[in-house]
Amino acid sequence: MPECSVCHEVKPKVFFAKTPNNNIPEKRKCRSCAAAGPAEDEQNHVTTGDSLLNMSSSSISNIIDKEDAEKEEAIDIKVESKVEESKAEEIADAEDKMKAADAKEKKQTLARSTSTQIKGCNACTDKLAKTAFSKKQWSLKSRRRCKECIESGREVGSSISSEEVKKIDTAEAKKETEVDTAEVKE
Repeated sequence: MPECSVCHEVKPKVFFAKTPNNNIPEKRKCRSCAAAGPAEDEQNHVTTGDSLLNMSSSSISNIIDKEDAEKEEAIDIKVESKVEESKAEEIADAEDKMKAADAKEKKQTLARSTSTQIKGCNACTDKLAKTAFSKKQWSLKSRRRCKECIESGREVGSSISSEEVKKIDTAEAKKETEVDTAEVKE
């Protein structure tokens, strides 16, 4: 006598539904188990036409509803992953734009700081760093003179550059040395 694969009762063949699965011992079901619906392990399998005939309409609708829910869930997961991908791309683009803006701002700040850290001396017309000027002279505009020009007494408007002044100073120092050596020889 065959055994039901759901309730595991041994019954005569007349108590089993006439389906193709009843010839397979692992899938054999008695009429009462077949009417109750598919076993939990069989709910994931696609049902055939013969097994649908032996099921109640509520069991069939439960199977269809479950399959529809699984399909909808799979679609929702795909949509969510695409939304996450597009959000990730938008975030990456925004980060790239922010990095570019930061780099541009740093360049502008550097250019501003270097251009404000170098000013021209109006006496010798040299472009010098902030350290070459006193605080007072640094803040002046048209009358700015470097420390060297102040020490040498050079006024604004003289067109001699600091290099020319150095040459003149060097020449004057040589002359003084020559005069001193000539006096010593006499």
